[in-house]
Amino acid sequence: MLTKVLALVHDKYEFKHRESVERFLAENQKVLLAVEEAPARISMCFGEHVRQLRMEYDSDGLLYLAIVTDLDVGEAQRRLDTLDDSWFLPLYPKLDGKLNLLLQYD
Repeated sequence: MLTKVLALVHDKYEFKHRESVERFLAENQKVLLAVEEAPARISMCFGEHVRQLRMEYDSDGLLYLAIVTDLDVGEAQRRLDTLDDSWFLPLYPKLDGKLNLLLQYD
């Protein structure tokens, strides 16, 4: 099951420090489930303005999901706020603070 989910994640994200990300996701199943669900949730808020989704592992034990967009800063932040309110903030306590969303601009 884990291998199947990781394969799905590989199809949707670019990785920085791939081996660290994979190890982190294997050790944090709740985060893995959120990462699997995230592309559909992000698409609902950002639509065709998502250029890429990236995952980056931080040595402090955090995973960052970067939404690369071509939107201007104000509009991208408004859409991220909508995503936070509708999905991420209610989920965040269940993730033990180990996943964060951020914006990057194309």
